[in-house]
This record gives sequence, structure tokens and C-alpha cells, in this order.
Amino acid sequence: MELENFDSAITAKAINYDLLVFVNDSYASYLARRFQLEGYLLYLLTHECLHFVADWSGKNLVVDDVPPWQDQQVVTTLSAYVQNVGGWNTFKERYMD
Repeated sequence: MELENFDSAITAKAINYDLLVFVNDSYASYLARRFQLEGYLLYLLTHECLHFVADWSGKNLVVDDVPPWQDQQVVTTLSAYVQNVGGWNTFKERYMD
């Protein structure tokens, strides 16, 4: 997605991961507010990551142009991943700090 601003301080952290997704934060925040979608940013990031997994695996994992609550594969995959890494606290510590 479109990158609006870049803080060079995140570079040192970003190089430790296999995938980096840039998000248009103001637009994503607008959509979350407009449609009252709590957790929309996390959904959006998961959706974009699954596009890469789908490309790498050759499997159809993502449905575009549907609202988050209808994209069950993203929600199911995210929930399973969070559970496997040790729950939301571990997920937040690893990916959101």
C-alpha cells in the first residue's frame, strides 16, 4: 500500500523480519472509523501478508474486495497464528513493539 511517511528508526527493527508491509495509515484509520471496524489495521496487515504466502505456496488464501467480516480465511489464519506464537501478548511483543 502507499507509504506516506518513513521513520528511519524502524529500519533497524524491520531488517530482522522476512516481510515488511507498508500501510497508508491515514486511509486505513479513516476506513476503520468510517465502518467502525475495531482491529482493522491488524486485519489489513494479515490480509496483505497472506497475499505473499499465497504467492509463495501457490494456494488461493485471500479473497479481495470483500469486507473483513466476510474474509474468513484471513480471520482464521490470523487466529491460528496468534495462538501458535503464544497468544496476543506474545504476538504484540514480537510484531508491534
